[in-house]
Order: sequence, then structure tokens, then C-alpha cells
Amino acid sequence: MPTISEERIYDLIGSIYDRARETSPDGWQSVYNDLASMVSSGPGGLSLYSQDADRFNVVAGTMQPEFLDSYSEYYKFVSPFNDVVTKMKTGERFSRMQKCPDDEFESSEIYQDFFRKQDVYEFEYQVLFNRNGFNAGISFSRPKSNKHFTPSERNAISVIVPHLHRAFLLHLELVGAKREKLAMADALGKIPRSVIVVGRSRRVVFANSFAEKLLALKDGIQIDANGILCASGTNRSKRLAAVVNGVFEPSLDIGKYESGLLQLHKPSGGRALQVLVSPFMEKELSKIENERLAIVFVHNPDDRTHTAEEVLCHVYDLTSAEAHLTAILADGKSINEACELLAITQNTARTHLNRNFSKTDTNRQTELVKLVIKSNASLIAGSPNTEK
Repeated sequence: MPTISEERIYDLIGSIYDRARETSPDGWQSVYNDLASMVSSGPGGLSLYSQDADRFNVVAGTMQPEFLDSYSEYYKFVSPFNDVVTKMKTGERFSRMQKCPDDEFESSEIYQDFFRKQDVYEFEYQVLFNRNGFNAGISFSRPKSNKHFTPSERNAISVIVPHLHRAFLLHLELVGAKREKLAMADALGKIPRSVIVVGRSRRVVFANSFAEKLLALKDGIQIDANGILCASGTNRSKRLAAVVNGVFEPSLDIGKYESGLLQLHKPSGGRALQVLVSPFMEKELSKIENERLAIVFVHNPDDRTHTAEEVLCHVYDLTSAEAHLTAILADGKSINEACELLAITQNTARTHLNRNFSKTDTNRQTELVKLVIKSNASLIAGSPNTEK
């Protein structure tokens, strides 16, 4: 039997670590194909078993999808190996030939109706790791006509599996970090206020959709050609820089990073922007000074408040007319202005308003408006209208 060269093994190990740096699972298919080819394996795969869902999810493999579906839906319940495999610990290896005699296996339902159709006689499964409710493993198989793995093939697997263990863990860590980043960006994007994340130099690393629209106006706050957050006018930019710098520099008396507040006037003459700058990354998370981040909240008093009227109807059991009136008042309009917009009399408006008080457990118009603005209706409504 020919041996597997060290060069081939090292090349495959290098490919494994290359795939670990990617957040897409696609690269693992080529890794598994190379591994399967090296040990002359039949159908198998690199999989994640979820203990909560009691299901194998194949990251990469050579088994037909319809067979995987039929295993999950039926054959795992009649398999004499399923309970053993799913309870294995990191580093443990399962071999069908060691756990189940050939005659017993050949007479089993799972062989007759499932494995034989794929020409699988011997199969092995090795656990890469078992943690947080997931069991990651890799499987190989051989046909009945060539059921034994050679010593050279087993040696190659024993050398490669520890690297696959570390590389796949690193891959999942990167995937988790990307998922958390996307989740945070999505959460910040739903906040009905301009949110900007900057580094120590005020270089913008993130801006939600509200902030992007505000920055595009270049009216009080903007991004310069170098990607630096600045204010309209040199003096105001210096003030903004000083506030951001104060967030990154701990106060001498208490040794803590503090938030900073300032107002930025608009060249257009509109009401001044209200800016709050706070630490966004704790010092302990990074030893590199430039990696610390600050979060900038910008309130534009000239923004219109948008309210999802259908949410008001659902949450407070308002009628469409009552919700429409409430949304207009929450946008800063007076009763008289609301009457003109809705083409209704003041008596009708007052009737709607009194019903709104009763349904929302409020007593005054200001109290009603405050309740609505702080409700989830403003989150669902979307980004504010920044047009003048």
C-alpha cells in the first residue's frame, strides 16, 4: 500500500488553517474533499450536532442531501449507534467495525435500507470538540469491497485531526464575532437617533442610517475627506475633538473614562445639534490604544418624529383615526394644526384625544406625546425625515 507523503499532509494542514480565517463555510468543502481523497473515503462529512435540536448539520461533505434528510427524519431513531455517537467527548473515535459485528450490522435495518444504498460498510466518526451544546466531528467511510483503512491513512488522520480541531474552533469563533458585529450594527441601526462610532482620531468606523442621513446634510456635523468626524467650522471642530479626546483620557482624580456633552450650531440656522460622546470599548478589551472606540449620539431637534400608527392601534387599541391624531401630535403639531391636516373639527379632535387618554392611561396631551415617543412605535417606523 502506498504511504501518504508528509508534504501532502502539511499542504492539507496549511489549507485547513487558511479556511479557518474565513467566515464563509464554503471553503471547508474543499478541505473535506481533499481529506476524503487522501484516505480513499466514501460518503462522509464535517458536521455539527446540536444537542438542543438533536440534529446533525453538515458543514461540508460528500453524502447526498436526501440521505441526510432521511437519516434525520427516520434512521437516527433506529440506528444502534446514534446515542453513542452523540454522547462522545472531544477526541473520542467511533468505528462501526469495532462496535458492531459485521453479521449484526448486515442484518440491521439501517444497513439494508440506508447505508447499503450508499455503498457504506465501515464508517468512522471522530469528535473534534464538544462544547456549548454542540458536538463537532468528522466522518469517513469505506465500501464493503475495501472496508479497512490502511495504517498510513490512519496515521495521516491522527496527525491532521488535532489541527482540524483547532482550526475549526477558530473558524467558529470568527463566525460568532461576525454574527455579534452584525447584530450590534442591526441593533444600533434601529435606535431612532443618529449613532456614530469613532476611534481615538475621530475616524468613523460605523454610522447607522439615521447618522448617515444627518452627516450627508453637512449642517453642523459631517465627515471630512479623510473619514474624520468634524463639525461645521474650525472652532466647533476643535470643541468636538476636545470632547472626544476627553472620553479616551481618564480623569486623574477617579481614573475613569467619562462621557462628554456639547452643542453644535448649524450654519443653516436650525436648532443646534445635541451631542453626547461616551466610551464604547472598555480599556481592558484592548491593549492597543488606537483600537479603543467611542460612541457618539447626536440628537437633531429639527428631526420629525415618526410613529407607526398600526403599532399604536395594536398596543393601545386605538382606532385608525385616533392613532392618526396621536401620531400628528407626537410629531410636534398642535391640536389646531392636526385639525387642519385631518380636516376635522376641534370637537372631533377633542373627542379622539379624550378616548386616547382613556386607552393609554394618560391625562394630558404632553403625557400622551411622551408615552408615544418613548414607545416601540418609533423603532418600527423607520428613520427620521431630515428634510427641512
